[in-house]
Amino acid sequence: MTDDRISVTGFARGGTDTLFRFQGDDVDAKRSTFTCHGGPWLRDEDAGVVRAGLAPALDEATGSIVGTGAEHGRWPVSLSLRLDFLGDPPLDGTPVTVTGALVATDAQGAITRGEAHTADGTVIALVTHRSHLVNVDHGTLPKQAVPDVPATDVTVRTALGFTENKPGELTMALNPYATNGMGNVHGGVLSVGSELAAHSLFQSGWRTRSIDISFVRPRVGTTPTTFTAELVYLGRSLGVAHVAAHGPDGKVCSMATVTAQPA
Repeated sequence: MTDDRISVTGFARGGTDTLFRFQGDDVDAKRSTFTCHGGPWLRDEDAGVVRAGLAPALDEATGSIVGTGAEHGRWPVSLSLRLDFLGDPPLDGTPVTVTGALVATDAQGAITRGEAHTADGTVIALVTHRSHLVNVDHGTLPKQAVPDVPATDVTVRTALGFTENKPGELTMALNPYATNGMGNVHGGVLSVGSELAAHSLFQSGWRTRSIDISFVRPRVGTTPTTFTAELVYLGRSLGVAHVAAHGPDGKVCSMATVTAQPA
């Protein structure tokens, strides 16, 4: 295939790949290796560093294994991601290697695991990914123009068009960086929005330790998405928030538990 919108797995790329600077280097039905890049665009006024900026690549690296092994006309959609962060992604633009491996699979879907590590081998994030296979006709997918990579001084918050309605509630505007190849809001972007909404309620200077997110229905990328956080616990050394994302119709598309601690 010559279309540069086609990924290494043969599936149409979306704007999320561009914004989070990742690509698949090697994928088969059991393992994968992706490369992404950290940079100043991951700085954030509330979260300090958007650790969920690694979520899109972790999602793709683990999900693409299932897609590669699936029969023609079947494709995985994410049911849940469990993300654990051990450190910040680099902010100097150096590459991060993201690997995935198949744990178990059946006719309905699969469980995969992955990790992200810096150039010196330090592991900075772990993921467990549960996916479900659906029927997809690649020929009927909406054609999407892949946007240009933003300038390095444009933060993820700005590029995705987040505005804070009030503490604990953020809305992400319709934008070309939010969607995957199926035209839905990328699961990694829903993870980012959940992190940012939670940090509007956490203490300043804290870092995300984990995000446990379930995707209950697709969130079409043609309307804004709102993230509403509820503070469950806030102490001196731990904060916990529940975050629900929904569209203008009020139907919830994802539910997340975000934990954070002092940096």
